[in-house]
Amino acid sequence: MSNVAGYSTDGVAQHVFALLLHILNNVSKHNRSVKKGFWSVSPDFSFTIFPIQDLAHKTFGIYGYGTIAKAVAKVAHAFNMKVIASSRSNKSGKDGFVTFVDEEALLKQSDVLSLHAALNKESHEFINKSNLSKMKESSILINTGRGPLINEQDLADALQLGEIFAAGLDVLVEEPAQLSHPFYHLKNCVLTPHMAWSTVDSRKRLLQSTVENIKAFLNGKPINLIN
Repeated sequence: MSNVAGYSTDGVAQHVFALLLHILNNVSKHNRSVKKGFWSVSPDFSFTIFPIQDLAHKTFGIYGYGTIAKAVAKVAHAFNMKVIASSRSNKSGKDGFVTFVDEEALLKQSDVLSLHAALNKESHEFINKSNLSKMKESSILINTGRGPLINEQDLADALQLGEIFAAGLDVLVEEPAQLSHPFYHLKNCVLTPHMAWSTVDSRKRLLQSTVENIKAFLNGKPINLIN
């Protein structure tokens, strides 16, 4: 059996920061404000709807450290952020600019926490009431990995109570989610429809690699084998 790996790495890494920058800068809200005339009547040349913070010098935490996580780490580093990670395969030390910490330190230190671990019994509902209580009230949670990494009701409660600042989620436990989902009514929860993987370039790579797999198999020389 052959698979196609790595086709969406760049697209997912890009989407992590699309969610994060939407939460911090919220270009869409400022665009709407300008087009409604608020800038035109402003006494000043510049205004913001709410305070905007730098990413630079803040701590970007990564849960799980596979291929996509490594791409995300590079972008965070380019923003001049301190990058920390927790991974079963890397328990301590450094990997270039990434410092490995235990899970408790990851939760306590991260200003932004991005989830990239494989889904298994250890990672299932890693984000739960107990672990959310360890995070900073100013922290932002990003999930472009797997929905069940999060206990959704616990996260909804934490967002509602202001126990963390915001969340940006591309994946949920049930997809598509029902309109009654508690995240739908939270202003500090940004949702996208499991789209991080699906850039035009990612889909082209997926199709091309699939074609190459089929050709290799028909030629009796299969590639990208997983068994």
